[in-house]
Amino acid sequence: MVEFLADLKAMFDFFDVSSAVLVGHSLGGHICSRFAALYPHHVTRLVLADGMGPPRQAFEDDDGASIDDARWRDTISMITAPQKERVMQDAEEAKSRLMRNNPRISEDLARLIAGEGVVRAAGGEGVTWSWDDRASMIWMTLSHDESEIAWGEIACPVLIITGDEGLDYWARMRPHLAGEDALYKADLVSKRKLFQDARHVVINQAGHMLHYDQPDRFVEVVDHFLNGPVAPGDG
Repeated sequence: MVEFLADLKAMFDFFDVSSAVLVGHSLGGHICSRFAALYPHHVTRLVLADGMGPPRQAFEDDDGASIDDARWRDTISMITAPQKERVMQDAEEAKSRLMRNNPRISEDLARLIAGEGVVRAAGGEGVTWSWDDRASMIWMTLSHDESEIAWGEIACPVLIITGDEGLDYWARMRPHLAGEDALYKADLVSKRKLFQDARHVVINQAGHMLHYDQPDRFVEVVDHFLNGPVAPGDG
C-alpha cells in the first residue's frame, strides 16, 4: 500500500498539483481514501466506486487472533512463481474476453479497453494484458481496521457508489456471502457512517464493474456530486 501511495504523491509533486478530486474504483478506492486521510490538503472531494471491499464480516479480525495461513502461502507462491503470460491472438480476442466476463459492457468500450490494455507478448506472437497479477500482493499489506480508522479521518465530501448487483462479485470469491443481501446493505450503511461527510448512491443493473455496466449513469452521478446537487440513489 505504501508504494501505491508514494506513486500517487509523486504524481501530485511532479505535476505541481496543489489539490484535486480523486476517483477510485475497487483497489483504487482503498488507495485514494488512504491518500485523502494522509494528505487532506491535496484532496477536495473523493469518489469511491465500490472501493471499500466486501462486507467486513468476510474477513478475520485484524487483532491477530487468527491468521489466514493459506492466503499468505498463496500470495507468496504468486510472487515467487515464474510469471505465465496469458497470451491472446490479438486485441480482438482480448475484447471478446472482456465482453464474456462483463456481459453488460458495450462492444465499443470493450474494444477501447482492449486496445489500451494489451501489449505484445514476450515471445513476439500474440498479445497479453499489460497489468501484473503480482500487484494483488497489496491485499496482504492492507489492514481493514486501519482502513476504517482512515475513513473517519477524511474531512472532504465523499461519494460512495455501488451497484445493486455488487454482492454477486464478492459472493463469487466468498461463496458464504451468496444471498446475504441484508448483511451487505447493513455493512455499506455502517461504512458510510464512518466518514465525516459521505453520501451513497446505488446504480441499478450494475455490479462491481459499475463503470463498465452503466457508464452513462456513473458519469451522471459523479457529475452531480462535483457540480451540483447529489443525485438521489437508484435503490
